[in-house]
Amino acid sequence: MNNLILFGSEMKNEKHVCPSGTHNAVCTGVDDLGLQSGFDNGKPVRKIALRFEIDERIPNGPLAGEPFRVGKIITASLHVKSSLRNILINWFGHDPIGSNTGQSSFNLNDLIGKPATITITHRTNSGKITPIIKGVSMCCKGATPLEPSPRSKEPPTWVLAKQAARLDKPLTSCIMNPTPLGNLNTGESEEFEVIEVYDDIQPIEMVNI
Repeated sequence: MNNLILFGSEMKNEKHVCPSGTHNAVCTGVDDLGLQSGFDNGKPVRKIALRFEIDERIPNGPLAGEPFRVGKIITASLHVKSSLRNILINWFGHDPIGSNTGQSSFNLNDLIGKPATITITHRTNSGKITPIIKGVSMCCKGATPLEPSPRSKEPPTWVLAKQAARLDKPLTSCIMNPTPLGNLNTGESEEFEVIEVYDDIQPIEMVNI
């Protein structure tokens, strides 16, 4: 699988990197990124961003006391073999759509504010540490559900950058009026391309690996 990695240009400083491990978390946003260029100039694919805050806080600097934020960009598809469908099954503990529920679509906005357990690993490349969401599952039994912070309502810089790069809207419209997500139908195709994205504390650059 080919990945595109987004990370802060100054993320050598580990104190500003979202910690690795398993964390109590809450979904703080689901952003429609529109049609994005496929990997290596492939077929454009509609993408969404899932954003989370975890139960650990930034220790110092201008954002001291704020929860660490982390995100994942995936193809907007509910195909049975899609990454998003697999995330939802693990997150809910069952398949929230399909023959067992009688639903053929899912409103992704319902994910905002939903507690979760997320697993984060670190990848080091040229001295830069990048946190990667490896798994999203149900909130651990007995864990105190988190609430999104006030800051979570502000789209991070990497979301705005991806919305500005979407192929199906003018640049100014993408930045000023991010498109809200509604129901996503299970019939959409899946390109099986996963893009990982991370904390937006530092300026964003994009690197192919």
